[in-house]
Amino acid sequence: MTRLERAADVAVTVARLAVESFAGFALSYDPASRVWSCRSPESGMHSFRLFFAPGVTFMWGDLGEFVWRHADADALGWFLAQGRKEERFPDYCLSKLRAVGGDKAREFFLGDAYAALDERIAEINATWTKEAADVDADDTETRAALAEQTAEQKKVYETVRTRLGELIGEQINEEQTCWYLAWCDGTGDSEPPRCTGWSSSALWAWHAVHVFARLHDEYTKRAPCVLGTEDRAAHLRRAMRSLREAPSFAPEAQAS
Repeated sequence: MTRLERAADVAVTVARLAVESFAGFALSYDPASRVWSCRSPESGMHSFRLFFAPGVTFMWGDLGEFVWRHADADALGWFLAQGRKEERFPDYCLSKLRAVGGDKAREFFLGDAYAALDERIAEINATWTKEAADVDADDTETRAALAEQTAEQKKVYETVRTRLGELIGEQINEEQTCWYLAWCDGTGDSEPPRCTGWSSSALWAWHAVHVFARLHDEYTKRAPCVLGTEDRAAHLRRAMRSLREAPSFAPEAQAS
């Protein structure tokens, strides 16, 4: 089904729904498994769990499955630092996603493709208005030449729009491929504007990062010894040993 959402609109919608969905969430920690759980006391909807090991963070649950890879041995500290950033800046954190279960971190937005064409036509019209204002009203020849030039420039992008609609209607290629082909056919340029943005799944994970950071700060105020009496170095050594012993997450498996 053809969708005309724009990336910015999806981001606003997810942000609104996340505020509503994560309201009343509570955080718990299981020292035996070293797993953090975030959920509502009344329901498991939108709940998620987290496990931290040096350089990697795993999230799974009702939100889906996500894996972050980074260079910080203190994965919990890194994750909390991301969650304390402004929510309107998700790019760095989400760029570290290396796996998104059943979805992609970024996706193509057809609405942004059409918007890109509208913006270029608007720029051409604005240029025409500015240049025409500098031409004497009696200079019909110059004004006619400007009008012809403007019409030719706009026709390029109108051709792209028409071709894009045709390719979408054929339902043969993915929307992003249709956009590429239509842009190349209409403009002769092989580099169309990028019309991708963070998927709704990735954005839900981003808001979950913020929820966890907030709840963690509140939780550790109430239970400052949540990680036990061992120091952080011992905690990291144990996490690294656990990571090596897990076949699916062994360094050799990652390298292959």
